[in-house]
Amino acid sequence: AQAVYKAVLSMGWNPTYTDVKQRTVEAYLCHDFCGRDFYGAEMRLMICAFLRSNVKFDSFDELIQAITDDVEFGQRALDGAELAPLQRDPFFSSDTSAG
Repeated sequence: AQAVYKAVLSMGWNPTYTDVKQRTVEAYLCHDFCGRDFYGAEMRLMICAFLRSNVKFDSFDELIQAITDDVEFGQRALDGAELAPLQRDPFFSSDTSAG
């Protein structure tokens, strides 16, 4: 069985960083992997809710605080009765290696 970990995503233009000229998807994984390297491993992400629009922050500290708040809110929401059952969704357990 594969493990399912909570994540909070940022999708969009990253307006705080003016040198980013393309849309990005960034996943903040809400789990301590204890330094384990998982680069190159398959990751499946299920988008199940919308939190807020992209915002241009005036300082790095404001950005960090917003990310912290988003992660705390996201973890609570993902543990809630409406979203918690999604961690057992077949999407996370189906085998795609044969395809």
